[in-house]
Amino acid sequence: MGYWESQSVAATDFWISPELAALYEFETVDGIVPIATVRARFLPESRKVLQEHYAACWAWGLPYVVKTKLRRSDGSLLDCVVHGEPDFDASGRVRHVSGIVRDVTEETSALRRLADSEQRLADFVSTASDWCWESDAALRLLPYPKLLDGNAAFQTVASGGKARWELAYAPEDEEAMALHRADMEAHRPFRDFTYTVIGQDGSRVSIRTSGKPIFASDGTFLGYRGTASDITQLRAAKTMLDQRTRALEEAHRLGKIGTWSYRLDTGRTVWAPELYQLLGFEPDAFEPTYENTRPYFLGDDADRFREVQKRVLRTHNTEATDLRMLHADGTARDLAVICKAEVAHDKVIGIIGTVQDVTERKEAERRLEQLAYSDPLTGLANRTLFKRRLASLIEGCALGGRSSALLLIDLDRFKEVNDSLGHAAGDELLIRVAAALRHDLGPQAFIARLGGDEFAVLAEGCGTSDAALTALADRLIRRLSGPVDLTEGEAFVGATVGIARLPEHGATAETAVRNADLALYTAKEAGRGRAQLFEPVYAQAVDQRLDLARHLRHAVETGALKAHYQPQVDLRTGRVTSFEALLRWTHPERGPISPAEFIPIAESSGLIVDLGLWVLREAGSRAAPGWMPGCRLAPSRSMFRRRRSGTWISRWQSRPCWRRPAFRRSCSAWS
Repeated sequence: MGYWESQSVAATDFWISPELAALYEFETVDGIVPIATVRARFLPESRKVLQEHYAACWAWGLPYVVKTKLRRSDGSLLDCVVHGEPDFDASGRVRHVSGIVRDVTEETSALRRLADSEQRLADFVSTASDWCWESDAALRLLPYPKLLDGNAAFQTVASGGKARWELAYAPEDEEAMALHRADMEAHRPFRDFTYTVIGQDGSRVSIRTSGKPIFASDGTFLGYRGTASDITQLRAAKTMLDQRTRALEEAHRLGKIGTWSYRLDTGRTVWAPELYQLLGFEPDAFEPTYENTRPYFLGDDADRFREVQKRVLRTHNTEATDLRMLHADGTARDLAVICKAEVAHDKVIGIIGTVQDVTERKEAERRLEQLAYSDPLTGLANRTLFKRRLASLIEGCALGGRSSALLLIDLDRFKEVNDSLGHAAGDELLIRVAAALRHDLGPQAFIARLGGDEFAVLAEGCGTSDAALTALADRLIRRLSGPVDLTEGEAFVGATVGIARLPEHGATAETAVRNADLALYTAKEAGRGRAQLFEPVYAQAVDQRLDLARHLRHAVETGALKAHYQPQVDLRTGRVTSFEALLRWTHPERGPISPAEFIPIAESSGLIVDLGLWVLREAGSRAAPGWMPGCRLAPSRSMFRRRRSGTWISRWQSRPCWRRPAFRRSCSAWS
């Protein structure tokens, strides 16, 4: 005897037990065998009958028993009895159909010789028994003729003398027992009625029983015959299994996990109900084939997933990967997929795996990454992401022999907007600039805000000739220049651009930024509102400026500077009214350096304050009482001023003693 089971009306496969597989002489994979293959073993006249009963069982929930013949591989015939019965869900629909097939060849032969014994044996066999029972016409169980081992509850049933509903059964069986009593009193057959009997000592036994009414030839009701099984342990195991299944289903639901499997022999992929629910598909309407699922993968994830499966089959390893896939409602979902080779008898028979929806975690990671690598005001990339992208671009250009460019954009007169309209207006202007750059360069362009009013653009695929880069920069300048209507008023801004070709003008990100910044500085010095391509001479000028700054700092620290004094004369009276202290510096290698050259260096390097203090101390010491009677340092607005030549001066103002001839002669000597 063997067991079979069908999971859906549209199923093309049966699951059969190992005993049934041996009976049919089939080799199965985990018990799965095509329905057509099973039916082919029966005689042609039986196939249609079996198919009709099977269809009626699914359609109307009708159990069936069909006696047929099975042809074996050697041509011999076996007498078989095929049972089928439905299993209903809570709504009364057939959930699945199962049954047994029994080899009754020997019994049939015996039954042919003994008609009465044949009928009795057929009744017993038809219910697939562990033990047989009978009742009288009053529906009381007859004592079992043989001694059966079991607890007190079991002995109560075996001793007979009572109808089932007169036994001490479990309270939870009351409703089912009432229906069972109605069936027996109506002389209807029943199948797989399950109930629990409680003994006087508190012991319990769970019994599953089936029975059919027996009538005499004249139609008189004689009683019931049937079979019964002790399913106490089976029921306990099933209860535990149900609990674990519910716990696993709940864990899958909470963890948003679904399972799937793929079999090499059938080439079919099977999804668990949780996976259908996870992705929003209907099991009856969606077949999870490769062709059906491929359009739902995003990017190249379908091909990448297939490569993972091939590696699993080849290496027998377990692999995990992250994929993006569309939900049935069209939304994108992030999935964590695990694949494992399924091995039977040291042979890979397929793949099993799990799918977990990790969209929320991935979204959180993307939000964190956006916070870490984007400018909070404009939404553009920040300096950190810019450096990473620039380094990657330079490396790609060097390896692939390609050329790109870096454009540094600085807004002109941005400080005036902040000073006149406020920082809120400045922020609004920066947002407008970012939007203008996005609109002009497109969504695929990499744009970053480096800080303040400085932006950067990585130009790829726009041509790297000087003319093309300059044309791009001029277009951006025109886009960003002119009046802008802000909430706080109208602002007039412009833009200056410095350009560095990659990797020609920078083998590293730091070098590229420095050279583009030099080009930007040169453009600003030339009058702003223009673009300038980096030239190597700019770097030489910077090195020279750094060298001058270094020597100038040393001159300040060692006192190697000099102050020259020039009198100021009133042309109407010819009287000396004041003196100018003129700062002079002689470079140890280059000789005298013009103030027009070293004063801007002092300003940019922060030495200008030290220079001013040095001139102040030097002039003050020359104007000390006793050295130049009657002179003082004027605390007026002209204490320090800068001429167009870049000379820093300190002015002395005269007192009446300046009119003394001796003093005027000494001043004349200084000049």
